[in-house]
This record gives sequence, C-alpha cells and structure tokens, in this order.
Amino acid sequence: MIQSSSAGRDQTGVFSVWRTARLFVVVALLGVLVFRLFGFAERMAYLPSRDEPVTPQGAEDLWLTTSDGLRLHAWFFRASDAEPGQVRPAVLHLHGNAGTMGNHTGFSEFLPRRSVHVMMLDYRGYGKSDPGRLRRDAVLLDAHAGLDALLTRDDVGPIGVYGVSLGGAFALKLAGEREEIDRVATLSTFSTWRGASQDLFPVLGPLLMPGGWDPIDGIEGLGDRPYLIVHGDDDEVLDARHAPILRDAAQKAGVDVTMVIIEDGRHNTTLETGPKAKTVIEDFFAAMRSETPSRSE
Repeated sequence: MIQSSSAGRDQTGVFSVWRTARLFVVVALLGVLVFRLFGFAERMAYLPSRDEPVTPQGAEDLWLTTSDGLRLHAWFFRASDAEPGQVRPAVLHLHGNAGTMGNHTGFSEFLPRRSVHVMMLDYRGYGKSDPGRLRRDAVLLDAHAGLDALLTRDDVGPIGVYGVSLGGAFALKLAGEREEIDRVATLSTFSTWRGASQDLFPVLGPLLMPGGWDPIDGIEGLGDRPYLIVHGDDDEVLDARHAPILRDAAQKAGVDVTMVIIEDGRHNTTLETGPKAKTVIEDFFAAMRSETPSRSE
C-alpha cells in the first residue's frame, strides 16, 4: 500500500507539471497572437528620433501633406549643374531606420553631382514630421506623399526611387503601385518583414512579426522598369541572403534587374567600403538624363 501511494503521488506530480507546461504554451501563443493583432512587434521595429535635423547648406526646406492629413518635413537638393527651375531627373530617397533624415544624407549626397535632383523626407514620427501611427501601410502613405510632391514640380523630369534598408521596403512597394516611377534601386534592403525580424531576433522575431505588405510583393508591379539591388556581403543587420531572393523574384517577374554584391560591405558602410557601390547607383540614376527631359513634353 505504501508503494502504491508513492506511485500515485509521483503520477500526480507528472500531471501537474504537464498542466503547467500546457498553460505556459497557451499563454505564450496568446501573447504571440496579441503582439501580431495589435502590431506591437512592428511598432518596435521603428526607431524614430524627434530631434530636429539641421537643414544642410543648399537644401530647400519643404512641407508635404499625406493623404491622411499629416505634415511631413522634407528636403530638396537641386542637381549641381542646374539653375533654379531647370529640369533634371529626380530621385526620391527613402531613408533607413533610426534617427532622422539628417543622419542619412550620406547615402545620396553624391547624386546631385551627377545632374540629378534628390528629395528626402522624414516619415511620420521622425524629426519635425507630425507624429503618426508607425505601421507599414501608414508609412507607405508618406512615400506616396513624397512622390506626389515631386510630380508637382516644374523642374523635375523622370523620377527614380531609392530605398536604403527600411526605406527599400517602401521604395519597392511604392514603385509597384505607381507607374510614374521610372526605376528603383535598393541598398541593404530585406525581402520580407519576417525575414528581417529573423535576422534581428532569430526564432522569436518571425513569430511576433505580422506578415504581408512585404517588399518582395511590389516587384511584380515593376513590369519592364529597371531595378538595381546593392548589398554588402558582410551586412551584420540585414543578411545578404535577401539580395538574391529579391533578384530571383524580379527575374521570375520579367523585371530588368541588376544585383551588385559589395565585398566586405557592412550595413551602414557599404558605400564607403566599396566605391563601386556609389558608381553603380550614380550611373543607374544618371541614365535617366537620356530619357524624356520633362513629363509634360
């Protein structure tokens, strides 16, 4: 009888542990569901700063209005060889995460020297721009506002969009939705949101990050417009594996795609590590000079 009683207690203990484990799993799954439904994981993916960026010399301060009524701060850099009002191709530079556009001018400051105008903007919640809901569908509205502003200018000819890191996600989606864009280039960009979260937070990241609105989804809408992919092979933030994923999707869709991998290039220093990176980006957008000089002609 004593042995039987001991065995019963052991069995009860096992069941208790099993019930606790099941409860833990259920709570964890509910937590994942809540994080996805309420967008907590995506909200945490943005790293805005409310510092007010100092306008660089020669930049034109602009204020844009989004379709949902927010005001965004933007800069317009005129092509170095252009007088005020002279038509040149323009590039909409959608910057990467963290800080403000003032921290990201180095990724495009070389383009005006190649006879190309450049516009940058701070997304909602960044810099001087109005605060707003930081979600991928909302931030995409900011990218649309930047393009709309360029389309109203008389000094702008063909328009390209250039997305760096996080900005590349919106550059591809924007180009896939807007035929006014002539071409698109991405630097150090991810293919899917869950893929990016896997790089940043292995295993847990993809479970918490909601899917959909992925950069790769915009590629099919590019049609025959050129697409340039640049990535460093030593990127410590967003793995270089994303570049061939984007390239393969573009090739499958029949897009005119070029991929350039920079040896030893890291996430924020690829342009400095490999001079070829700047050259291919410059050449890619400068090629718009040979196209229609003005959309109105």
